[in-house]
Parts: sequence; C-alpha cells; structure tokens
Amino acid sequence: MVKKDLMANTESAPGDEQDERDKLTKQAKHVNYVEKDERDGKAQLNNQSASDDEQAQLNNQSAPGDEQDAKDNLQEFKARRLAHTTIAHGLNDELEIRLVRIDANGAEAIMPITNRHKQPFGVLHGGATCTLLEHVGSAAASWHCDFNTQRCLGVDIHIRHRKPGISGHVRGVANFLRQEKNSYYYSVIAYNDAGELLSEGCMVSKIVSLERVALASK
Repeated sequence: MVKKDLMANTESAPGDEQDERDKLTKQAKHVNYVEKDERDGKAQLNNQSASDDEQAQLNNQSAPGDEQDAKDNLQEFKARRLAHTTIAHGLNDELEIRLVRIDANGAEAIMPITNRHKQPFGVLHGGATCTLLEHVGSAAASWHCDFNTQRCLGVDIHIRHRKPGISGHVRGVANFLRQEKNSYYYSVIAYNDAGELLSEGCMVSKIVSLERVALASK
C-alpha cells in the first residue's frame, strides 16, 4: 500500500511541474501584455501631444498671414478709393479718424478723444461718435463698391449712447448684417480703450451710380 502511494506521488510530480510551468508562462504573457498596453498608451499620448504641437505651430504660422491679408485689404481699398475721390480733406481728417481694417465682413476705425472731440461738459461729443460709426459703416459698404462707376452713401443711422468717453481713443466697428438690393446693413459699435461699450446702433449704406450722385448734387 505504501509502495502504491509512493508510486502515485512519483507519477503525479511531472504533471504538477508542468502545471507550474504553464502557470508561470501565463503570468509572463500577462506581464508582457500589460507592458505592451502601457507602451501603446504612451505612444498614443506622445502622438496626440505631437499632433497638438503641430496644430499649435500651424495656428501660429497662420496668424501672420491673416494679419498681412488684413493689411493688404486695407491698402487695396485705400488705393482704390483715393484713385477716384475728389475730396482731399474732410470731417474724418479733422476728427483724426483712422481706418485700420476693412473686408467683406465689416470695417474698423480709431478716433482719439481730445478737447476738440468733447462737448462743453468735458466728455466725448455724441456727434463725433456718430461720425466715427457712420464712417466705418460707409467704408464697410464701400468694399462692395466699384469706384469707377459707383459711390457709397450713408442713408440711415440710429445710435444709442451707453457710456461717456473721457480720454484715450474710441474704436468704431461695423459688422455686416444683411444686404437688400443695393443697401447694406451693419451693426455699428463704439468701444473705449478698456473694451467697454460706449455707443451702439445700426447703419445703412447704399451703393448708387455716379449718374445718380451727379443728379442729387444739382
């Protein structure tokens, strides 16, 4: 009986060793899988980080181009307008209004706040603000104008003053709203240097032929 038990133990030993080896092999494979997942995860993160860096680099590269396009648009517009204008100076020059941006979506201009721009109580004159906003509205609509045969005229403006301007500069912005035949509608907004809203309203400009301008001038 004792011999049979010893023989059974002896016979079972190789099987136990094989089971132990299989168990160790499975554990090793599991460790390899885990390490592979970690490596894949890190590679994915690195690839994502590289993609983000590339996108940021592309954004940084595109910014100067956009700025240059805006400058080119402004120079092109000024050249076209100057080539067909007969007025060397006007109210815009007297108020030192400077156009800084123009494109199909609108226009932007800056005006200083000096004593010449103020009303008797020492704050920015509403008429000066209206002039600034009508200028950006008309300039924005003029972008769609053929200066060889047409002119752009302001036909309607409504402005509500929200906050007095005291010093610094006023930035006037015209944003395109819609077009109805030859009339262009813009929202017009005035900001101070701190970005606070000073005035806002709506401006309508109409593109008319030179013949009509000549008839209206008689």
